[in-house]
Amino acid sequence: FWCFCGLMQKAGENFNRNQSGILRQLRLLRVILDQADPTLLRYISAHDPNLHTCFRWIIVQFKRELTFSATARIWEVRFRSLPTSRPL
Repeated sequence: FWCFCGLMQKAGENFNRNQSGILRQLRLLRVILDQADPTLLRYISAHDPNLHTCFRWIIVQFKRELTFSATARIWEVRFRSLPTSRPL
């Protein structure tokens, strides 16, 4: 129960009807890509300026599109550390 509560605190805003949580994460993804791989960001932005194609990258946490081990690995990387203000 407590693990699920912690998960929902981190990802619960993904389920807002207005998609504010997803949109916030897409804006954050743009910042991360701009620092980590500007060439990839330019390529994606040329085809999809709002990064909507990356929507699935965010919601894959709750989909059955990957194997269990791949999903577990994503969850481990996603939830094991606190956000940081340090540059990439």
